[in-house]
This record gives sequence, structure tokens and C-alpha cells, in this order.
Amino acid sequence: MIGERIKQARLALGATLDEIASDLTDGGTPITKAGLSKYEKGKSTPSQTFLIALAKRLKVKPSFFVTEPTCELCWHAFRRQAKLPQKLQDHVKASAEQKVEAQLWLISIFHQEEKPRFPRPVSVSSFEEAEQAASHLRHTWGLRNQTIGCLVELAESNGVIVVDHAGLERDRQFDGLCGVANGTFPVAVISTSVTDDRIRYTLAHELGHLVMDCGDVPEKEEEEFAHRFASAFIVPEAIMRKELGEQRRNIALREFAVLKQKHGLSMQSLVRRALDLDIVSQSHYASLFRQFSSMGWRKKEPVDYKSDEQPKRLLQLLLRALSEGIITEERAEQILPGCTKNSLRRYTRPDARTIRKWPAEERQAILSEAASKALEDYLADNELTDFEAFSEDDLYVDS
Repeated sequence: MIGERIKQARLALGATLDEIASDLTDGGTPITKAGLSKYEKGKSTPSQTFLIALAKRLKVKPSFFVTEPTCELCWHAFRRQAKLPQKLQDHVKASAEQKVEAQLWLISIFHQEEKPRFPRPVSVSSFEEAEQAASHLRHTWGLRNQTIGCLVELAESNGVIVVDHAGLERDRQFDGLCGVANGTFPVAVISTSVTDDRIRYTLAHELGHLVMDCGDVPEKEEEEFAHRFASAFIVPEAIMRKELGEQRRNIALREFAVLKQKHGLSMQSLVRRALDLDIVSQSHYASLFRQFSSMGWRKKEPVDYKSDEQPKRLLQLLLRALSEGIITEERAEQILPGCTKNSLRRYTRPDARTIRKWPAEERQAILSEAASKALEDYLADNELTDFEAFSEDDLYVDS
């Protein structure tokens, strides 16, 4: 167990055996790459002194190494570009496992009876069945044909553990990963260093992998089903036909721009959705994409979808645990780096001396927030806004 936990912590940090061995040696705790590898494989047992030094380097508590894992993750699909090295794949999985384990632990403390609202996988072997699977999940979550606001919030409120992997610059090839924790909780790992519409699509894609049982179909075909599921989940057929009509001979790109801002699906995905539903012909579809290319919109579309597609459940649970004295600030930072520094200033009332030490941008943000709150209080107070006792003439003074 100790060896597995050492490896998990190292991979979660994104470090190699060479890097850790070199850093420990330079810091006064000599170890070779081979020696560290033996520890990870369980062929040798490290001393307590070594584990203390190793824990500091891997940014975990020493007790992490001797604590039995409480989370068993079965990964389903790893959507990525072909160039993503195995080392980075391992890093994404290991860091996600730590966050999922922490979130499940906090759920067991605050919400012992919580069960996710998520359907059992349904058999899918065609695009039509992928559409039906998307409708099935919408029905389970009580959506019908409603437009989805924040998809991350919707998923988290229904028990999906959404893990943010913003990643380093080198991780740009990563799209998404999904699995099931402890046989019950669906898990979706997404990159949040992209646009909100891309985050929504990736999350919907991973939900598709979790909802659909594609049997023995080839991986490429399963990915195509997941793409179809994602578009159908975000913008169901009924909504598309209501917005665009049954069949169109010509659709301007600006129509798709409006729909993107309304439904949170990229213009290009909407055009493909229109083709899949036979709203536009193959020739018109090709024409629209030639326009995308000629205008340089294939990589950067002319309008953005604004939302707040960021996971918040783990942050909320950590702050609650911190407030109730269940964990220390140090432990919270280990689980979710930056969670206390970026959040506690919003929930505490610092004194003027502390505020003066902050950067100008932070001071301005605090002042703007205070001004907005004061305006809300002013408008909500009838005693301040009710001037009916005065006539217009009362506002002027005779000279």
C-alpha cells in the first residue's frame, strides 16, 4: 500500500522518479532512482524519516502513505490527442483520483445518504440510440426540452463528481476522462482552460460515455456516438427544429451565432447538428464550413458563450470542512491548491490596514463589490428610495 500511495502522489504532482530522487538527494535525503522505484513497487520499505522528507517534496501529509485508499476508480474513456504522452495521462488520472477520494470523504461526512441521480448504462449501437440515450439522461434530470444553464452545476447537483484539470501548458492535448468511483459515483475529468462552450461539450461527451454501453463497437465509432450524444444532450432535436425549422435551403452563419449564445453549443457543432437532423443538405453544410474556413472561424468563432462552467462542489465542501474545524487550511490547500487564498478573502471582512497591502487590482475589486452591495441595499430600502412625500416643486428653492 505504501508503494502505491507514493506512486500516486508522485504522478499526481506530474514528477518523474529521476526528478524526485534528485530533489531529495539535493535536499539532504540521498536516494537513487532505482531505490525510489523499489519503494513504489513494494520491494523495499522506506523509513519514517524518509517518508517525512518524501511527503514534503510530494506535497502530501506523511499519513497519506499509510492511509488505506477509500476510493476505487474504474476509468472508462480517455479522450485526448494522440500526442499526449503516457506520463501525462498517468498524471491526469492520479491527480483526479486524489480529488475524487477527497470529495467522497467529505460527502461521507456531510451527506452520508447521498446517492447520484444517474441512469444505468443503456445499450447503444446507432446514432438514433445515442440520441435516445441523451433524452434518457435529460428525463432522469427532469430537463425535458429546457435550455441548460450551467452544465457543470447541473451535473454536480445530480451527483456527478466533476474534476477540474486546468493542466499545465504541456497538457493542452487533454480533453476529457470519465469513470465510476466505488461503483456508484460517476466521475468526469475536464479541462477548464478552454472556452465555456468547449467545457460544456466535453462534459456532455464524457456523460455520454458513462450513459451509453456501446458493447464491442470499435473505439472510433464509440467516440462518434459520444459526439452525437453530446450535441443531442445540449440541444435536443425538438429545440433545433423549433429554432431552425424542419428543413432549410439556406441558413446564415449569424443565426448559428445567436443559437450558440443562447444554448452554449459552438457554431460549428450546431451546423453539424443541423446536418445530422437533415435540416440542411450535405452541400449546404459544406458551404457553411467553407465560410468558416474563409473567415478564419474554424479555430476562433466570432462570438463567445458566457457562463460559469467551473466545478464548485469540492471547493464548497472544503470550505465547510475548514469552517467546522474538520480539516486544516494546509490540508485544504493540499487537496485543492489556492482554495483558501482565493476564497477566504471573499468571505471574511479584512481591516483597512490589510486591504492597503493588497495589489491595486484586488483593492479595486473589493471597492467595486462593496459599491454594488451598497447599491442593492439602497434600492431595496423603501425608506431611502420612497420620495412620494415630496412634490416636484419641493425639489427647488426659490431664490
